[in-house]
Amino acid sequence: MPLSTFPQSLAGFVRASRRKNKLTQEQLAEHAGVGSRFVSDLESAKPTVRIDKVDAVLRIFGRGLGIVQHVNGGKEEWADAEEGCSLISSRAAPKRARQE
Repeated sequence: MPLSTFPQSLAGFVRASRRKNKLTQEQLAEHAGVGSRFVSDLESAKPTVRIDKVDAVLRIFGRGLGIVQHVNGGKEEWADAEEGCSLISSRAAPKRARQE
């Protein structure tokens, strides 16, 4: 999923889950220990929200934030930390100037 669609996907999930469980934004906020304004911002796909609060809301629905492997058609993937955190690409990487 492109990064730009993540806030919308997250917003849709939270809104649908809240409605399915017949919760108001205020009730969800109280259960998650966050403010109702935060829930409103989250459901409005605000791109700058606190990750700890997002996780608290998701945990109400049995979900949480985490690292997942993303298959991107073999074009680009980030290597695992153990592999040096370098960008692996099927395109030729541009040569970088050496810094001395």
